[in-house]
Order: sequence, then C-alpha cells, then structure tokens
Amino acid sequence: MIVTARFAKRFVMRWGIAGSLSGGMALLLLGAMLLAFGELFLQPSLLSFVAPMWIIAIGIVLATAVTANGALDAFGDMTGTAARSTPASRASSSALLEPCSCFCSGATAPGRSWAMSV
Repeated sequence: MIVTARFAKRFVMRWGIAGSLSGGMALLLLGAMLLAFGELFLQPSLLSFVAPMWIIAIGIVLATAVTANGALDAFGDMTGTAARSTPASRASSSALLEPCSCFCSGATAPGRSWAMSV
C-alpha cells in the first residue's frame, strides 16, 4: 500500500478520477475473485492468500486516492462561502462555550489555578 500510495498521483494524472476509481474497484473485485479461488481450489500458502490481499490493497489505495476529490468536486464553486464571523456570532458562540470553561489546579502551585476552556 505504501509503494502504491507513492505513485497514486501519477496514476490519477494519467487515468483521471473516474478511471482511477474504476481501476481501484476492478482490482478489488479481481483480488476478491483470486482470494475465493485460492480458498476453494489451492492449498493454504503465501500465493493463495497474501498475493490476492496485495492486489486488494492496491485497489484500496487507488480508490481512496480519488474518492474525496470526486465527492467534493461538485462543490468547487462554493469555495470560501462559509459564514463569516460577526460580533453577534462570536458573542453567541462564546455564550455556548461558557458553561464548558473550568479551572484546573492539579498541576500548579498551591493556591494558584489556571483557567482552561474545554
């Protein structure tokens, strides 16, 4: 997985988001079929178990390398449109956090405490 992740950017640049996701899913299915075949027809060995798991791991890397970008791609035109902090919103948020503030005096000198907000 580490080696594949190192080259995932090149794969995505070459195949695009849809191609990388399709390739990753195809490798997941191929690995699952090889794993099932090995469990049914081969003796337990490195070849019958670990090799299909490597193929599955490569498929996971290729699929996860593009899923967040593909899911967020439709929202690219909304970048930077989050609500800005106004004095009224800061006052309301500090009022919400006020019950969470406490004093911590365990690790300080006797008679001295530090305010801590949780």
